[in-house]
Amino acid sequence: MIVATITINLQGIDNAAALLADPTPLLQAGGEGIETRLRKHFLERDAEGNKKGWPRKHFWNRVVRQATSLGEVTADRATVHIASPEFGLHLRGGTVTPKRGKFLAIPITAEAYKAGSPREGNMPGLFFVRFPKGNRAYLSTQDGPQYRLLKSVTIPADPRALPPEGDLVEAARVPVESMINRAIRRSRAA
Repeated sequence: MIVATITINLQGIDNAAALLADPTPLLQAGGEGIETRLRKHFLERDAEGNKKGWPRKHFWNRVVRQATSLGEVTADRATVHIASPEFGLHLRGGTVTPKRGKFLAIPITAEAYKAGSPREGNMPGLFFVRFPKGNRAYLSTQDGPQYRLLKSVTIPADPRALPPEGDLVEAARVPVESMINRAIRRSRAA
């Protein structure tokens, strides 16, 4: 599970939080604001489609957005979880190696991408070929090359995996500030 810890310094919160006996509701509101902003960001990323224009698998919505939730809220922190190892790879980058077998099957056509792994059997007529320079591929009897076989693939970090930090600060600040303003109005009315 990937847990992204976001530390936010909201000026003026400490003094205003003293109006509330327990800061947990402030952190709850800020955490919910961040969760909402993250989920919106992932939905926006999903709407972009993929770089090659191939059939969409809705990675950002089905995998990342669905795995985003507000976790534990205490008197000193709120944690928003993004419980997706795939997201961690996009956030930090890294090398992917095969979990089953010796090679990763990298699709080179939209049809192969849509079909998924050759092991799933969704693309009939595939056969394995080893080329003279050591390259390997799955070819289709009908459409030619479909997958390149590689021992590993390095995925670069995606600088847009998360929304800008300022957006997250704002997402937490607005509901927290609203709660503080309500507390101030209540204390003045009393």
